Amino acid sequence: MSNAEKIKLIVYVNFALLLMALAYVIYAMVELERTLPSPTDTKYPANFRRVKHEIVIAAISWTLTVCITALFNMLLLKGANQRSYKKCMIWFVFCCIGATIQIYKIVISFVSQKYLEGGYLLFWTSFTLYALYVVKSFMNEIRSDSSLQPLTSKE
Repeated sequence: MSNAEKIKLIVYVNFALLLMALAYVIYAMVELERTLPSPTDTKYPANFRRVKHEIVIAAISWTLTVCITALFNMLLLKGANQRSYKKCMIWFVFCCIGATIQIYKIVISFVSQKYLEGGYLLFWTSFTLYALYVVKSFMNEIRSDSSLQPLTSKE
């Protein structure tokens, strides 16, 4: 399997994971709405409203993250199809930043004993590091192919 084909597979798996994450966010929001007491209920603590707003803000930020990641994955797919070093490099830098943040979150998760969250992040980060390796190999392949091309003079 060539690096370009591996990249396409990585992008499709990434899209599937992003859709699952988005479905989870929607599920969590529906469950939150269903389980929280009504604001007119006398047992409704004042801090529930603040907690509900924080969860909504977290859901919106997660949804934006999923959308931005999807856009960068489309850029990578286009870069792989066009053999564009620049497009692959933009995705590579974006994912390096994301992987650094993920590694930080893994450490925090395991230190705070949130093993399920840490395990999920460990899986996602391992997949991201593999994707970075494949894309870097593809970028090296593009660069070596372009260095073999004879220089044409513009007259």
